[in-house]
Amino acid sequence: MSSGGAAALKRLKVEAAKLQEDDELDELGVSAEPSEEDVLVWDVTIIGPDDTPYEGAVFNVTLTFAEGDYPYKPPKVIFQTKVYHPNISSTTGEICQALLSDGWDPKKGVRDVLLTLLSILKNPDADNTPIEAEIGREMKEDKDAFEEKVRDWVRKYAC
Repeated sequence: MSSGGAAALKRLKVEAAKLQEDDELDELGVSAEPSEEDVLVWDVTIIGPDDTPYEGAVFNVTLTFAEGDYPYKPPKVIFQTKVYHPNISSTTGEICQALLSDGWDPKKGVRDVLLTLLSILKNPDADNTPIEAEIGREMKEDKDAFEEKVRDWVRKYAC
């Protein structure tokens, strides 16, 4: 293992310990921890934010950190739970990576990623970063229909 890889593993272990004591994230309905098999793969649970059509949904997300890249690059994010959202692929669960990469620096960490994911659910962006252009168009042109489809997907996939 390279020294950069060892440093990434050490940092992720420290971040995991800090997140276990993060009451604010708990209050926001976000939890994260390394998988039992690999500290470079994290299991995340996000409860859909209040006052959004995602409210009450339970989203399972996987963060995958590249050993030689973290903390210089953010992890790859995959929503394991299907979600109807302009910035999240409805087929692969990937998010628009620009949402994490833009403005990323090594001072940021897992907590920043989690807060970004929560923000994505609170504030879908149909203009700048739609990975699902049709969903983005619907969100802009018929918000009621968009929100009803979100709630339908929440009932089907995220309860």
